[in-house]
Amino acid sequence: MAPRKKPKVDRDDHKPKVDRDDHEPKVDHDDHDHEPWVGDDTLTFNVSPAWKKSCLSSAGSKWRTFKTTLTKECVYKRIDTPYLNIPPDGSDIDLNVWKDFVISRLSDKFKQMSDEHKELAKLNK
Repeated sequence: MAPRKKPKVDRDDHKPKVDRDDHEPKVDHDDHDHEPWVGDDTLTFNVSPAWKKSCLSSAGSKWRTFKTTLTKECVYKRIDTPYLNIPPDGSDIDLNVWKDFVISRLSDKFKQMSDEHKELAKLNK
């Protein structure tokens, strides 16, 4: 059997296209009461349409991994300590956002969903 030939790929189509003049997040610095990283829809990057789906998929995956790590390392391991109410060092997570996150992770609804997903994961092994 002859080896398969790799199709020719234009490498420029696979690179994210970022407008170099506008690569910094757009943040309104005049609004001092506004926390720019919490619910701000003005933080944008120009990404090639060819990369949009994989870029969003990658970001979503990293976000879910981050939340899982926070849950395991900073909520469940601190559950019986006074440190549970304090965001992890170096995280820059707002105290109110952290408290809401902890409350959501300790809810019965989240525990039930987590248990269901653990059972599904066991079936996929």
